[in-house]
Amino acid sequence: MTEMLASAFGSVNRNDLQIIVPVRPLVRRGIQVRPVSEGAVVDGALVTRKFRGDFAKNQLPLMIDLLDGAHSHEEIAAELGLMQEQAYSALALLWTSGVIEDAEHDTGSTAPDALSNYLSRMADATANEAHWTRSLDRLQSVRIALQGGTLADDVARLLAADGVDVCPPDQLRVQSSDLVVHVCADPEDPQLLMTANAAWASSTRLLPVLLQGSVLSVGPLIDRNFSACLRCAINHDAVNPAASGVEAGVAAGVIAREVMAIGAGIGSSALPLDRTRIDLASFQTRFLPAVTRPGCRWCSVADQEVDGSCYLAAQYEAAVAAPPREFLAVKGHQAHYQQKNIDLQAQFKSWPDAERIPLPEVSPGDLQAEACRGPAIGDGAIDVDALACLLQGAVGLQEPLTGQGKTKRWTAMGGNIGAVTAYASVHDVANLDDGWYVYDNLTHALIRIGDLGPAGREQPSVALYLIGDVDKVARKYGAFALRVVLQDAACALVTAGHVLSALGLGWTPLLNWPEEAIRNEVGLPGTREMVCSALALRRERA
Repeated sequence: MTEMLASAFGSVNRNDLQIIVPVRPLVRRGIQVRPVSEGAVVDGALVTRKFRGDFAKNQLPLMIDLLDGAHSHEEIAAELGLMQEQAYSALALLWTSGVIEDAEHDTGSTAPDALSNYLSRMADATANEAHWTRSLDRLQSVRIALQGGTLADDVARLLAADGVDVCPPDQLRVQSSDLVVHVCADPEDPQLLMTANAAWASSTRLLPVLLQGSVLSVGPLIDRNFSACLRCAINHDAVNPAASGVEAGVAAGVIAREVMAIGAGIGSSALPLDRTRIDLASFQTRFLPAVTRPGCRWCSVADQEVDGSCYLAAQYEAAVAAPPREFLAVKGHQAHYQQKNIDLQAQFKSWPDAERIPLPEVSPGDLQAEACRGPAIGDGAIDVDALACLLQGAVGLQEPLTGQGKTKRWTAMGGNIGAVTAYASVHDVANLDDGWYVYDNLTHALIRIGDLGPAGREQPSVALYLIGDVDKVARKYGAFALRVVLQDAACALVTAGHVLSALGLGWTPLLNWPEEAIRNEVGLPGTREMVCSALALRRERA
């Protein structure tokens, strides 16, 4: 279970425009909060939640009775004898836990119980709509056409049973809000290719679905406004399916779920950008990004022959790309307030047995004044004072950690995690032995970690290597961590350049470095930490 503190979440989200606590809180359909010895457990939510403590045991059951969509925050607080701030924090936590929605945004639309319960519960996966009726209105604004034989017919019947209208392909309005779902067994199916051509030409969205034996592939959503074309999107490794013993109803159910997700903006789905490949016999699942092939006449701007090579960089960028605003899940933003992610901000590398060289404190005001006066006159000095300014500005803290409040850094870091560590090769610097050093930003000190090898002696005087900890960032951001770490290192490099210019020191960004040799000399194991950016100091003035 994910831990999130009511006090922390309630206080910060008042200033966060992406988080709006329901004005007239209403328990979501299909959700039940039941008492247990430690407090209360939420049943029916997408993620099981347990609330602990005196409030959960004594006052939460009373609060749940008041969450009927008719009571305001003030009325709930008065009924329970709470301060409004306490009631707000509790409601904020219930909202982010998927327990409540907002009756203020009830549009009055109606649907069968099965569909309304589903929409209400699954809307929490994205938190894009304040009330389930808004998801219903969104779904009903889309005309959905299914084609592709008996499996497509099965999907249509499932959707119709839940009150979702499905029309024949010839009744589409040829609008961008329309959705064509084409089901077949062959990516080269002539009808699929013909449908894709027509949909691309008319800017109609296409959801390709392939069932090959027991392997079901759904997506990506083909939309000429933001996606690769069909031919590029399904240009992945071939499937060699075994004979399938999976019932057609299972495949139809998975397809219907994806159609609902894209139509109503609810549920957890890899759509619109990725293709989901599921082995229905084992439910092993892969997510495949859609990447434009250079030279493709449909979706590429490159003037060349079609290149079907799988470029790893392009695949990675496609895999972590943010979807268009229409499909962006507000729910993901709440990850910032999970306690485990907040704790990352105050976790630092440590070298407990190493000898520290305390660095002088930096006065940012003095440094700013120097920068305002322009480049220094005369040669700058590469010494310990200069290194202290450089390191604190690039990757250091503004003030010591106290255990209270936010970790404050001089340079912005993604998620305020601070996963970039500064290593320096130093030789011929006054009052500092030659060798490899690492900057301990928690104590504002240099730590000598070894002698210079061939890699460390490549650069004159001082070279700074900014090494990113991908694993640390991945605990919060998953696959997106690599991009975060690279951006953090780039920000640190730019700040370092500003500091050096203010000090009158020249510098050169390094475009190449002996990665493996550096890692060996500074003692970095494995491959999850890497040099992301680097610079060399020059003695001549900037």
